[in-house]
Amino acid sequence: NYAQLLTTTLAKGEDNSFGDESAPANVIFEEGSFGWVRAKPVVEAKPVAEPDLIGAKRGDARLAKRRAAGHGAVVLSGAQLVAFGGADAISFGLAVHKVFEQIEWFDGATLAKLEPLRESTPEAVAEMERCLAADEFAKRLAKPVGNVQLWRERAFDVVLENELVSGVFDRVHLFDDRAEIIDFKTDRVGDEASLKQAAEKHAPQMTSYRQALAKLTGFAESTIRCNLMFTHSCTVVEE
Repeated sequence: NYAQLLTTTLAKGEDNSFGDESAPANVIFEEGSFGWVRAKPVVEAKPVAEPDLIGAKRGDARLAKRRAAGHGAVVLSGAQLVAFGGADAISFGLAVHKVFEQIEWFDGATLAKLEPLRESTPEAVAEMERCLAADEFAKRLAKPVGNVQLWRERAFDVVLENELVSGVFDRVHLFDDRAEIIDFKTDRVGDEASLKQAAEKHAPQMTSYRQALAKLTGFAESTIRCNLMFTHSCTVVEE
């Protein structure tokens, strides 16, 4: 008899009768207090004095921002679009950068690995093939002897002379005691004069890149070599 078992277990023989003789009743079991539902009086919280704010002044002025170079959005005037070959030239430049980004170290298997890119960017792959056929290009993308670390398309933000400078390294070779920056350029240069003019145009960018890499790695600027690799003429200019 489960009801009897429950009564015997909980009641323990205690007399908890209530009510009058006409309607006697007995509490078999209870736990806690019936008064739990009665709300306790609310104690009004004491007001807390607000702390005095400490006025602070900026120690340094807000840093000016400067972009060394990159492959993001490009805004050109009408004259610049004509001079550079238009928006198609910009798209072509981005495609060439993407193709060269895939190269870790140039060897006999590199061209075969990049073959799947030919369908989507045939012109950029063809430009890359012409460049790798030139010894000057190929030897700079081949793996050097000794310990070397490779960066490809590495973005950076550094403070240089109270300016926040942002950019993207196309390619960096880090050795134990020196470094080499490689930057691919798709300028339509032909003769020596136009090549020199293009190199002068990109010189400020390479100066910023050298300064940024020196700050990021701790190398002296004199130990960092910069190479502008012009893909149209398959030539290399060392800055």
